[in-house]
Amino acid sequence: MPGDGYRADDLAARDIDAYLERHRNKSWLRFITCGSVDDGKSTLIGRLLYDSKVVFDDQLAALVADSKRLGTQGQEIDFALLVDGLAAEREQGITIDVAYRYFSTDTRKFIVADTPGHEQYTRNMVTGASTADLAVLLVDARRGVLTQTRRHSFLVKLIGLRHVVLAINKMDLVGYSEEVFTRIVDAYREFAESVGIDAFVSIPISGLRGDNITQRSVRMPWYGGPTLMEHLGAVDVEESADSSARLRLPVQWVCRPNLDFRGFAGTVAEGSVAPGDAVRVLPSGRTTTVARVVTADGDLARATAGQAVTLTLADEVDCSRGDVIAAADAPPEVSDALRATLVWMSEEPLVPGRSYWLKIGTTTVPATVSRPHHQVDVNTLERVAVETFSLNSIGDVDVTLGRAVPFAPYDESRELGGFLLIDRATHATVAAGLVRRSTRRATNVHWHTTDVTRADRATRLGQRPRVAWLTGLSGAGKSTIANLVERRLHALGRHAYLLDGDNVRHGLCRDLGFTDADRAENVRRVGEVARLMSDAGLIVITAFISPFASERDAVRGLLPDGDFVEVFVDAPLDTAEARDPKGLYKKARAGQLPSFTGIDSPYEPPARPELHLDTTKLSAEECAEAIVARLLEGDARGLPCARRRPRRRARHAGSDARRSSSPASSRSRWVRNDSTQTRSTNLPCTSVPLRCTRWRALVAASHARLRASRAAPSSPGRTSRKANSDSCGSATISTSGIRLTCSHAHRASSSFSSSARRKAATPCSLSGSHTLRPRKSRDSSGDSSEKSTAPGSPGASGK
Repeated sequence: MPGDGYRADDLAARDIDAYLERHRNKSWLRFITCGSVDDGKSTLIGRLLYDSKVVFDDQLAALVADSKRLGTQGQEIDFALLVDGLAAEREQGITIDVAYRYFSTDTRKFIVADTPGHEQYTRNMVTGASTADLAVLLVDARRGVLTQTRRHSFLVKLIGLRHVVLAINKMDLVGYSEEVFTRIVDAYREFAESVGIDAFVSIPISGLRGDNITQRSVRMPWYGGPTLMEHLGAVDVEESADSSARLRLPVQWVCRPNLDFRGFAGTVAEGSVAPGDAVRVLPSGRTTTVARVVTADGDLARATAGQAVTLTLADEVDCSRGDVIAAADAPPEVSDALRATLVWMSEEPLVPGRSYWLKIGTTTVPATVSRPHHQVDVNTLERVAVETFSLNSIGDVDVTLGRAVPFAPYDESRELGGFLLIDRATHATVAAGLVRRSTRRATNVHWHTTDVTRADRATRLGQRPRVAWLTGLSGAGKSTIANLVERRLHALGRHAYLLDGDNVRHGLCRDLGFTDADRAENVRRVGEVARLMSDAGLIVITAFISPFASERDAVRGLLPDGDFVEVFVDAPLDTAEARDPKGLYKKARAGQLPSFTGIDSPYEPPARPELHLDTTKLSAEECAEAIVARLLEGDARGLPCARRRPRRRARHAGSDARRSSSPASSRSRWVRNDSTQTRSTNLPCTSVPLRCTRWRALVAASHARLRASRAAPSSPGRTSRKANSDSCGSATISTSGIRLTCSHAHRASSSFSSSARRKAATPCSLSGSHTLRPRKSRDSSGDSSEKSTAPGSPGASGK
């Protein structure tokens, strides 16, 4: 029985200090076992643990008992049970999750990752391989090279593992045949060359029997190479490391324990660093020198790759978590657009245009992924055109980042060239990525800074620009409410614009359909337009279903804090379907409208919207007023105050004469228009609203004066000063008449009586042309006289 004669290291029993000292300075090797299902990966690792004498007596006793109850080797020990710890793994006899195990020999310490063989769990294999130095690729001698063998070989090359061991397992089941071994090696070599694996070591083994694991097999005298453990103990994983690598230290934490110390903590990813070295902080590009290299055990004269240190710098430079401290004369690139290879690890497909989190080094930034350039068929290595990626897909994409980050091609640096894509809504890792290069656009296109800023434009318009993003199911009432919001803002004198979901599909988004990817791109485009409009100082209202939370969060990230107002227009599905103003639900139920939100496509309601409006309880007008109040919250102008009273202007003798005799004042501009002189004014509302009946009375009086002037044409007309001073909106006054336009609440001036102001009521909508007679002016003696402003008179000089 394999347990017979199992003994611990004698040195550990005799002299524990000497045993620990011997193991203190051993080198490390991290490796993975990979291959197809049932190729014997777990059994091989279990045998390595057993032969390395790291299995305790109680573990060995439990293993013997479990082998009789759950094992697949009859009465013999099933070494796979040492690794397969999940109940599902033991029941099915397969590996599901990555299992890490530690063991050591007299020459080296090892960390081995047992990775799954099922295609469904290829993502788990990528996770284990991302930190490994060597791959042990197992092949069942009875079945030879399989699809999953090729897949894992491609991933091994893709991830950059330079050392590969082809372990042809279960040689005991083929009679230890040299011919079978040679045939499999030749078949694998042909494939390995096609994927770029230049060299590998082939070893015939039997994980169950222990042949060529730690001891050379007497059953295969034709094999003259090393055993698996001999090779693992002797392989030099540092031989390919670049001895001239320059410093790369991603900053993980800014250490500020007191006022006298400010250090930047992280692990040296590449190269080395010493006090006095010139360094550059990226992405800012500021240069300085290293003052100290601090550790918990004291300062170091030099730190090398793999050491966790804290650097203090000679100068006060801006450096924070996510930045990279690099050698000043050889810094990595900085870019916000990358070409990368993705290994898709999520059961949910890639949505091109959707915003994800991208974690590279110690920094996390928002990122969007383009449509795939191609997908690689691992069986034929053919590049296939696809619209998206599904589980285990591998291919190239362009990634656009929210800001520029330091990076290096993955072939040069794992730390700065490998990244993860994370779903913004679920925080699940959806893909592993390998940076290939910066895109040409990133190096040729630069941001042009303009002199007029967002704040300048907002000040000019006298409002705070914001984006009200109305989201909800179709039929919830988004467009109706958004239209009312725009009307109300327009009436209040605000500069606003409505972007409606249906309207933009007639132009800006006419090329998009209704797949998840197209919906994400639709929201991305509208978000960019809304950002530009907001930057111009406008208040933007949007009405879109925008079903995905990640897309809405991406738009929020485009705007300054507080300027994105997410409005959840809430209506239950049955209510929205009962309204069905466009007949879309009926078509979706009939199968004529696929991917319709709420029917066969999901809607992700906002978790924490700024406004949650239940349209089953609130009217559209009430919803609109709530949105307007939220948009104008904090605005310098705010909402109009109906109780504010105007200041009375002091009236001086001769003031009417000065206004009449001054052809060009600060409140008017004279221009020649054919045979008449016109004065254009744009007087803002500054007081309480005037009852509509008072306005109509004013117009009726102007008609009466017009009729009187026509009856006596020899007498110059008189222009009503009240009509001018109380005009609301815009007015054009001339010798022939005045056009009064009212489209919102009137505000009375001081010329009206207090009783008229107390009768303030509702706004009206009145428009018309009314002719008023020219007003009288007073001469210096105080006598009233008529002063004509006809063409050619002194009052119409055209100044």
